[in-house]
Amino acid sequence: KSTGIVLQNSNLLNVPSNLVIQAVFVRLPATNFKGDIHFTPSPIATNPFSTLSLGISVLFTNTTSLQPEYQSLYFSDAFLSKTNTGIVPDTNPNLISGCSGTTYRPVNFALSRSALTDYNNGSTGNGVPTNNILYGGADFITNIVAQMNQANTNYLPSINQYGGSLIEGTTYSAYAAYVDNLSYEPPQVINPTITNFPGAIVIQATNLDLTLARIRGEGQMFIQAKNLSQSSTNSVIDCQSLSYDLGATNGNLVFQNLAKPNVSRLKGNVSAISLAWTNSILQTFADGTTNNVAVRLNVLVFDASALTTVQPVLVYNLTLHSTNIYVNDKMTIEQSVNLDGTSFTLGTNGSLSFSSLIPNLVSSNYPTMLNFTNHGIISVNNNAHFGDDRTNPFNTFFSDGQLSSSGLNITARDIYLAGTLNAGQNGLGSGEALFNSLNTYLANVTFDAETGLKIATGNLIISNSILNAGDQLILAATNTLSDAGVPSFISCIDGFNELISPANSSLLNVGIESIISDSQQVDHYWAGHDYGPNYAGFVNNSALGELVLTAEAPDLLPLFNFQGSTTQNALYVNVLDLSSLSNNYANCLQFSDNIKLYYNTAVGDPSLTNAAAANPGLLGGHLVWLGGASGTNIVFNTGSAGYSSSGFQYSVSGIVTPSGLLYSNVIVQSATNLINPNWINIYTGTPPFTIYDTTATNTPVKFYRAKQAW
Repeated sequence: KSTGIVLQNSNLLNVPSNLVIQAVFVRLPATNFKGDIHFTPSPIATNPFSTLSLGISVLFTNTTSLQPEYQSLYFSDAFLSKTNTGIVPDTNPNLISGCSGTTYRPVNFALSRSALTDYNNGSTGNGVPTNNILYGGADFITNIVAQMNQANTNYLPSINQYGGSLIEGTTYSAYAAYVDNLSYEPPQVINPTITNFPGAIVIQATNLDLTLARIRGEGQMFIQAKNLSQSSTNSVIDCQSLSYDLGATNGNLVFQNLAKPNVSRLKGNVSAISLAWTNSILQTFADGTTNNVAVRLNVLVFDASALTTVQPVLVYNLTLHSTNIYVNDKMTIEQSVNLDGTSFTLGTNGSLSFSSLIPNLVSSNYPTMLNFTNHGIISVNNNAHFGDDRTNPFNTFFSDGQLSSSGLNITARDIYLAGTLNAGQNGLGSGEALFNSLNTYLANVTFDAETGLKIATGNLIISNSILNAGDQLILAATNTLSDAGVPSFISCIDGFNELISPANSSLLNVGIESIISDSQQVDHYWAGHDYGPNYAGFVNNSALGELVLTAEAPDLLPLFNFQGSTTQNALYVNVLDLSSLSNNYANCLQFSDNIKLYYNTAVGDPSLTNAAAANPGLLGGHLVWLGGASGTNIVFNTGSAGYSSSGFQYSVSGIVTPSGLLYSNVIVQSATNLINPNWINIYTGTPPFTIYDTTATNTPVKFYRAKQAW
């Protein structure tokens, strides 16, 4: 990024010439870093080599004064300009290197945060060097540098023969250091504590007002108050290591502007190597004679590319006491968390990331919590437990932000999930998701589990969601199982299981994909009622919009096994996709005596939609195509929110009689399918009325819905 050269001519005894080239190359980490290179003449009058020095700096904003300030590093190299040689104990050892003894540095190197004397006394060089400055293009005898044969002896190394030319063996000096903003780093232990850090700011108060406060610390900061009496509005807390124990006596604690995700500090590794060697230029005199003139070269390479200006902030201990707790800061919790309140809300700008030192998020982390709301980002290394590991579950659990863990267990009266959820992000926990509630609502969810998804609830609504069970999908809804008229998709790799048939159910906008990766047998259980080859099986019967059976290795003949959950059951599917099984579907499907699978349309083998598939059906009558049924089947379906099928009477001849609607302006619509349906208004009026749907002739199935047109 920044270079400098000095070419000097002076007399030097006992050497074949006085031609000297020195260059400095500095690698900076980013364009916001600035660098300067200085050359300071040797204190030895006869020595043409200069001390090489450099300064690099980056601009920060001081968070307390709000003024710009530079943080700088200075480095000097007297490798060839002075007679000092060897190594000396380093007064600023690298405490994160793991060395138990004394560390050393070459005596010719100096590294400092304040300007060095040689840097201050030096001057800039002759500018940016040419790209052939180190080998002189066609003028130098060779562009090969001899192998290194000694380290940091003096500025007159031995002469070696190489390739017929006088090439001086390379002499070098090398150094690496860690730049830190702390006077020392705490020891590397399994459970570090905040008290291990040098320096401390400790605030302990009964009533504390942090409005407009600006506090900066290097080592650690601990703030404790029984009552955060006002707020932390527009406050700035600038420290890498934090710990809080705060309460609010008015019942509403707002934790905001108290923890930044990172702070500006100059830290990181730097390294340097200084090399010296000679080359030769062939000089031709007027009389035709020639002579090899030695050129002595010295190059300093300083690598600062590993320096960083952004350091993460760790909140070692977070304890918050209040009836209602609101957090809107981004934090990494290192050791402990205690949310002592009835209700907790993580704001849209907030995030809580728990380190591996917090093995699981459990009830002891929020012993009195009843209502948990996440609008931000929560990340747990292991298992996250919300209400399942205690006798009194949560009242409500709401998350429309991001929630990641290695296992997710939620027990609450009401569960509302949206946004992004993950149960199995790093494999440390169970990898499964277990939801237990009276009401579970999954809307606009993208969800991934690693080892299974189990939902036990009274009412389950799934809409506009993509769910990956990872392993087995288990649904146990006692009252309602619905898609709310909005498409969703669920995948699983170890089959699915509907344990019971709910009182009200429709999944005609839901697609389920069952995936088998090898030759294993995967079991599938379903609790739908068997109404025979009749479209009435699509009404209030857990009927699916689509079922996709995917064999990733169909040649291995995986087995999709289907069984009924009770005495006699059926699974009704609008679209059955067996395309991945090719013509082997008969060898890849197996049905128990107590289950049948009825489908409206099929994708895959043409035999799935021939006459035999309809009557008596395939695979011993367990796989039945409904498309060959005679006449028109009228099916009333809710379709979407606001529509109803209650109060209707129908006949297979296409006569629709709404007998239960009492108000004027009733709209009746019809469609031929429920996968991307095209709903057509066929009647608008005031009951009682009878509709003759002439479009129902020769149509295998017709769906109807109606609502009051207010």
